[in-house]
Amino acid sequence: SEVTWRYDPRDPTPAIGGNIFHPRQAGMVDNAEVERTRNRDIMIFTSPKLQRSLEITGRVKAELFVSYDTAVCDLFFRLCYVDGQNRSLNLCDGILRVYSRCHNAQNDNDNSDDSDETPEIRFGRRRISDTSGPETPSDARIPPRWMEAPPLESLHEEGGGEEEVEEESDHKKQLDGQGAGEKIVQRVEINSCPVAAIIPKGSRLRLQISGGAFPRFARNLGYGTHMADETKMRATNHTLYVGMATRPSKIVLPVIQSS
Repeated sequence: SEVTWRYDPRDPTPAIGGNIFHPRQAGMVDNAEVERTRNRDIMIFTSPKLQRSLEITGRVKAELFVSYDTAVCDLFFRLCYVDGQNRSLNLCDGILRVYSRCHNAQNDNDNSDDSDETPEIRFGRRRISDTSGPETPSDARIPPRWMEAPPLESLHEEGGGEEEVEEESDHKKQLDGQGAGEKIVQRVEINSCPVAAIIPKGSRLRLQISGGAFPRFARNLGYGTHMADETKMRATNHTLYVGMATRPSKIVLPVIQSS
């Protein structure tokens, strides 16, 4: 199935808690209100109740299959757990800036030597190969004893946005296969900050996925140029593919096995 949402830098998705430098607002906080009031641009997936306590230590990884209609998009994920009081408490999160294949090809055109290298997803100085096979990038190896999380169930579907539709750009036509409606789906991997936690029995795991986390991370303005030179903003429509054999979006947990 497909889950869609719209990220608008003029009304950026907010972020609360987490690894920020603030004496009272940092760390673990209740995300329930943000999840409820921003369900148009924060996608929520929640597991059934845990049958036993779960200990995780290390980095959580999100493996996502996505498409989008701008030159660049941000993908932010946050792992929470829902306790007996229905508080959604954040454990860890991660963010990745993803450039489209068309954008990469255009930027690399002057420096290419007629090679047929696999297009790449870029984030800062890291370059992660955009692969569709089972290969894992060398800088994102799965440590021993990692396992997939329980199946996640979508709590809601996209309700539709009210923003006015912007003109279709030449770049969007490229992404849509020159107007043929063909979407370019990319596989991305996002690693979280390190986490060590014991999640109590009876709790539920919750995954948030969105297009940003402001003001903790700078807004993605949607054009893929240098941020210091950007003067315009453009909303991004995201599509996340879940529950599909060929596009198995999932999270991977560093579970510590009990002795």
